[in-house]
Amino acid sequence: MARKQKLHELLAVESDLKNKFHQIAEETAVTFTKKADHFQGALRTLKMVDAAREHEEAAGEVRKELVTTVDDKLTDDL
Repeated sequence: MARKQKLHELLAVESDLKNKFHQIAEETAVTFTKKADHFQGALRTLKMVDAAREHEEAAGEVRKELVTTVDDKLTDDL
């Protein structure tokens, strides 16, 4: 059975928890506002109409993977 917490024990860790919360909240806000490209992936392909240049299609593909997702960012910080 879990022991009951005493008030002085709770007050001792309260400021640490508040500071940690503010740090995580600030970092998350910065990520969402200034690093929005972390949540945007892209895939651009090249489709040649000219049959003689079809071999260039593979070189024309550009892929940008997601750094993270919103769900991952919100759950990882907690």
